[in-house]
Amino acid sequence: MAKAHILGRTAEYNTRDLCNERNIKATRVDRRAGQLGDEKSYDFELLFPNGVKATGENKRLKGGLKRPRAWLENADLLFVCEPRKETLVVMTIDTLGRIVERTDK
Repeated sequence: MAKAHILGRTAEYNTRDLCNERNIKATRVDRRAGQLGDEKSYDFELLFPNGVKATGENKRLKGGLKRPRAWLENADLLFVCEPRKETLVVMTIDTLGRIVERTDK
């Protein structure tokens, strides 16, 4: 196995554990488009405490996201808007945990 592949797999396991610690049931599935008839690729199936199901994709970036991290020092959520695209919401895993904790009650 290549070093990058091992590092990526380790990052997936770490993300899974971080989600599970925050009461978000994360199951690593490693689905690829076309595999077992799937149309989408994703790394996780997530189940939130309120019953909402989602899929998740994990990316390990060597250089990180310095600019978005700097923006998140002053805000909890980062909204990334592009013309004719759905808005992305970026947050830390701790912010996600706080949101889940509040909706769980």
